[in-house]
Amino acid sequence: MYNDDQVSCLKILEVIGFKLGSSSKGDVPRRKRRILVPNSYFRDFEVNKCTARIHFSVNEKLAYECLMFYSVSPQHSKEVVINYGKVCVTFHELGSSLSRTDKVPVHSHVINALCRKLFKDRHPSVSRRHYFFSTAGDYLIRNEGNLNYHKNNCERCFRFANQCFSFMSSDLLFFPICHENHWFVFIVAIRDGYFVFLDSCFGENHYFQEKARSVIIPNFVKAWDEFIGYNYEFEDFIIHYAPVPKQDIEYWSKHDDGIFVMKYLELWDPYMNMMVQFQPSSINDIRVKYVSEMIFSKHDEMNSAKELISNFEAMNNIRMSANFQPASSLNF
Repeated sequence: MYNDDQVSCLKILEVIGFKLGSSSKGDVPRRKRRILVPNSYFRDFEVNKCTARIHFSVNEKLAYECLMFYSVSPQHSKEVVINYGKVCVTFHELGSSLSRTDKVPVHSHVINALCRKLFKDRHPSVSRRHYFFSTAGDYLIRNEGNLNYHKNNCERCFRFANQCFSFMSSDLLFFPICHENHWFVFIVAIRDGYFVFLDSCFGENHYFQEKARSVIIPNFVKAWDEFIGYNYEFEDFIIHYAPVPKQDIEYWSKHDDGIFVMKYLELWDPYMNMMVQFQPSSINDIRVKYVSEMIFSKHDEMNSAKELISNFEAMNNIRMSANFQPASSLNF
């Protein structure tokens, strides 16, 4: 039923004062819960300890080395290394985002490319998931910039995704969001009735997340009213901060949050215990893995870039002749 002759979803939330339930505060859920919350058995450190290790080949190490070299090369840094069908990333954007040493915030183009890859790997009609570009998240969080520009981008994302596979038949909507140089994920679990947040640094009671969700949820419902138009019982949804691997103080780096978000997008599922999927200490190795996984994906149309990245000998000859040693060289 459309909202044209009904009270909008946003208006209903305004009436109840956005007092949604929380799965971590003991409120009784309004519908059957499918989200996996580790019980006391899983909270035991020895039982819940993640033993997963990241393994990569010599070729993957060399591919990383090549990317680091070309990402700072004046001749190649601005060239496109990934093209997933009009979703492009340059050598510099990918190299700076995935560097193990000279870390900077993960570029939004890299996050968007991963979302596009996940879409192409498993179409929403199969996965029942939608992965939105960060531009949609910019509108939901009301990041600085042209509001009309953000709104138009969000509308385009919503309408295209809904035409591709109906939201009403979908399970999960993933929104990677960058706010104040910090990446996290907002998920709408349509069929389960949850607003889910995945954050590698801030918890449910931290001011950052309290402020973020107070803006994101109303703006999502408003966008739903405007761009989708179907009535949905968002007033019955539960706010849920899912247990996920977080940044460890021992391995903490300000700009690792974007890599955590990439793994959340790739792996998170309501039936999965994310706590045993990867370790914070593996983030640097995950950066290396993503180089090959993204560049050598069957969806990447840049065959010339693939050849460049896979030819370590040619890169090394250039580096030696120029007496050039990239600062991000591998150190395993």
